[in-house]
Amino acid sequence: MPKILFTDLDDTLLNSQKQVCEENKTAIAELIDQGHKIVLTTGRSIPSAVKQAENIGLTFEGCYLIGFNGGEIYDTYARKTLYKSRLSIDMVKDIFDLAEEYHQHVQTYDERFVLSRTENPHLLRYCELMSCEYKIVDDIFSVLGDGPSKVIIANYEDHAILEKLREIILDRHGDIVDSFFSDTALLEVVSKGTSKGSALVRLCDILGVPLENTVASGDAMNDIPMIQAAHVGVAMINGDDCVKEVADYITTTDNNHGGVAEVIRKFILS
Repeated sequence: MPKILFTDLDDTLLNSQKQVCEENKTAIAELIDQGHKIVLTTGRSIPSAVKQAENIGLTFEGCYLIGFNGGEIYDTYARKTLYKSRLSIDMVKDIFDLAEEYHQHVQTYDERFVLSRTENPHLLRYCELMSCEYKIVDDIFSVLGDGPSKVIIANYEDHAILEKLREIILDRHGDIVDSFFSDTALLEVVSKGTSKGSALVRLCDILGVPLENTVASGDAMNDIPMIQAAHVGVAMINGDDCVKEVADYITTTDNNHGGVAEVIRKFILS
């Protein structure tokens, strides 16, 4: 029975230049050669994550994506969505109204673009870092169909205001949404029960792979459910303290020096 590696992208598999180092590339190739599977698990949108998968070369059978912090599961080989959760349009409107009341950038997604009502430095920085395209739409809610997988409130300068907004969101809607940080600058809002951890369990159920064969690696708050759900949960040494506290193992090498390769060799190839 093959093992499955669920790995976060930013600050985990990717180095500070948003690239995969040679150590990680070599270890991933060995993992694939031995018949194991890999799942890129990220808060990014599916289009952005697909670009990364293509850059790394992970588009053959046995390669998957979990995007939107568990909101969507995607088969990169078959090029199809296996699962998708959605926020209601009314909830999206409320989050947008709250963010705009506090003069914060807020965005959501359709099948291709990041959607925003205004062009601003936070939007531009996000799209540059995540290698994704954006569209300015005045009436966003008219183009969302059944609803998006998530909403982000972003501020690359003031984390405290995002903390305050998170408290307000959870106080108002904590029974139907979850809200957490994928980065200190990015406050995510998803439907209740949506997480990288729930997506890990769902994909294993789809593939018929026991949880005993799962390994997960990450660095940030949004990785905690995945690390807790996996049989072996690994925190990057460069990760947040809250992640290290719940992990089974902490790498000795960081994301710039093959931390994921260390995970693969210790828990997959061995």
